[in-house]
Amino acid sequence: MLIRTVISLLKNWSANDGEARTILNLSPTTYAEWRRNNVGYVSSEQVYRSTLLLQIHAALRMRFSNASRAAGWMNRPNDIFSGRTPLALIAGGELSSLERLLAYLAADLSPW
Repeated sequence: MLIRTVISLLKNWSANDGEARTILNLSPTTYAEWRRNNVGYVSSEQVYRSTLLLQIHAALRMRFSNASRAAGWMNRPNDIFSGRTPLALIAGGELSSLERLLAYLAADLSPW
């Protein structure tokens, strides 16, 4: 269920297959299997990446009541990320980029 949700989420954010594979740190073969809902072994890193993606999604939904606006935000250039889109940031494949994006959203939502 987790994997299916995360793949759907990345599709909703307009990530192509290559970006989704890189974000999840998957080989093309494993990603193809996951897309067919044939999920075998899931590493702790892949679970962590998936959890971060769901937390990013939750933070976006708190920020935007409209789901399409939340998804659109992932594809708009942002000065905080050197003019890159948030999707491009995380599509670099670095785990720290997912953590950075989540930290940005959490700080932005903080009342302090």
